[in-house]
Amino acid sequence: MIELIRRSLVGVSVIAPIAALAALVPGNAAVAAGGHPSVGRPVHWFAGVRPKLDPMGRAKPVAAAPDLTPGQASPWKALKNSPPFDPGTMLLASDGTVLVHAEPPAGGTSKWFKLTPDSKGSYVNGTWSQLPSMPGGYNPLYFASAILPDGRMIVEGGEYLGGIPTWTNKGAIYNPVTNTNFPLVRITNNKSGVVTYARTSNWTSVSIAPGASSSTQFTVPSTTPAGRSTLVVVANGIASSPVPVTIR
Repeated sequence: MIELIRRSLVGVSVIAPIAALAALVPGNAAVAAGGHPSVGRPVHWFAGVRPKLDPMGRAKPVAAAPDLTPGQASPWKALKNSPPFDPGTMLLASDGTVLVHAEPPAGGTSKWFKLTPDSKGSYVNGTWSQLPSMPGGYNPLYFASAILPDGRMIVEGGEYLGGIPTWTNKGAIYNPVTNTNFPLVRITNNKSGVVTYARTSNWTSVSIAPGASSSTQFTVPSTTPAGRSTLVVVANGIASSPVPVTIR
């Protein structure tokens, strides 16, 4: 059992494809071998059933703004440049751009796009560009997402992966500065189930190629619940083997 002190800086080394994880703290070292575990809840009740993934009320791009009040001008304005994909989840980034996940009727994808307003701040006249796709195998639908205080975007979980009911616990973080996804550390308290994410830094690689090794440092947040917990490193959407730790 490894002991981690809140607000302390910890180093982590990962050997791809997430075959081993070593968490290093002063005077302690541990290695947990094995591949990433199976995830998700049982889905046997979906046997033989094709889920309907297109939720009611999903709007499709139209050539003209809808007239919501007959006889009066609509407060809605159509975009000059319609998105070249089926838009789904949208997040407002800290730089004012809009990050949009591609969600066609067939299910989730790994693709994200960005709507950038023009020089006068108009989103109506904004332009679309494609962001780097999320890691291979992580194409979720109905997931949790947020813009972090430092401007990064986090995507976590998903009820579906590529249209298949999965309830995955995969995740990824997008950095708009470096325009890449990079590792995150997830700490789950064994008693309460509370999940805490630790910010990583000084990572040597985000590759999960076989035989490739990488390392990163992370700081255990002060809000992390004390007690016995489980730690995993998520690199390119793939979680490492869990390592038991104690937070104090």
